[in-house]
Amino acid sequence: PIVLADHEAKVLAMIHGGWRSLATGIVQQTLNVMQLHGALAPRLRVWIGPGARSCCYRSALEPTQMNEHDWHSVIDKVEKIEQEKNSSKFEWKIDLPKYISQVLINNGVQKNQIFDEQICTVCQPQQYYSHQRSKVTGDADGRFLVATYWHFNTTTQAE
Repeated sequence: PIVLADHEAKVLAMIHGGWRSLATGIVQQTLNVMQLHGALAPRLRVWIGPGARSCCYRSALEPTQMNEHDWHSVIDKVEKIEQEKNSSKFEWKIDLPKYISQVLINNGVQKNQIFDEQICTVCQPQQYYSHQRSKVTGDADGRFLVATYWHFNTTTQAE
């Protein structure tokens, strides 16, 4: 989950930062819509919530976005030697939170305004469901909820 907010413009957005939505430009599209409503990138505060991290986000197939310039620094090829004799398999390691931060910074969001929980849902089966983990282990493939509450102070104080 990604939450973006501009307190001054009173604009808030919540999006899902999975690889499919990120590959189609959801962060950039969200920033564009927020700007239409008065938000400014330098004022944005962004929260990147729990999700699959580079320690566990792997793909057996070469990611389709591998040839796109913006993705080069967040995709690594990792050789994994299998148990079978003389065979090797290449896995791809993807750092989605790093990509999200990179897109935000490239679009004017201040680095110190991006708050990353740094929680890997794959590594914490007792606390979180994980689609990535369930594909490997067969665990339940559930979902978790992220909600936001924004309280605006409507009273003003006289000086």
